[in-house]
Amino acid sequence: MIALEILHGTSTQRLHRITASAGVTTIGRSPACTVVVGDFHLSGDHAQITRVGDHYVFRDLRSTNGSAIERDGRRIQVDATARWEIALADGDVLLLGNHHDPVRIAVRIGDEDEELGDRLIASRSIRNLPAVADQLERDPSTALRVYKSLQPLVARLEPGEVIEACITRERSKEPRAAGDPVRASRAVLRRVLADRAAVLTANAQEALSSESILGGQILSILALPLWRGDDIIGLIQADNRA
Repeated sequence: MIALEILHGTSTQRLHRITASAGVTTIGRSPACTVVVGDFHLSGDHAQITRVGDHYVFRDLRSTNGSAIERDGRRIQVDATARWEIALADGDVLLLGNHHDPVRIAVRIGDEDEELGDRLIASRSIRNLPAVADQLERDPSTALRVYKSLQPLVARLEPGEVIEACITRERSKEPRAAGDPVRASRAVLRRVLADRAAVLTANAQEALSSESILGGQILSILALPLWRGDDIIGLIQADNRA
């Protein structure tokens, strides 16, 4: 099983899962392609991926603006010197078209759907925090799997990318119903990222009025950014709720 996640580029479908029996997977602007990416600098039939034995092979179809692979921080050109093809590895990023602003497609290779799903959730959590927050709110049981999947990715954070983790303990006269999770506030995260400073308020509903603050019945809050050099890579939040 291989999954392609479009990180940067014009596409109506961001995630494509390809089974081992799928045959040839084509990428390009043509509506006939398996993965249609409409960016003008791609060729109609730009590239293809095929399974050869136990490997997946990426092949540039002599496209006008070319293709490359980003692997372990290195850019590998897929051109005549490479005979227009290269064996793919898990974690590769396809760079298609314009050299300075290419379409970027993440490659995930695994044996099971569950494994691929965890890896892709982890990838989205780095690049699109609201998307993973929505996923966890719908299914809190995925939190542990997401946490485990994030571990090998933490070291690969780029400037401006953030991982948020929330662990909560609540004291209440009445026990919280099973399956009703305590949620962190996105409004607080946005404030910390915008101000690049801690947030402390005794009246959160007035100072940080938002749906997450009001819905969570948060009365007072302390939120501290976690720094790595000049970059905020996380957030610790402690709050008092009604």
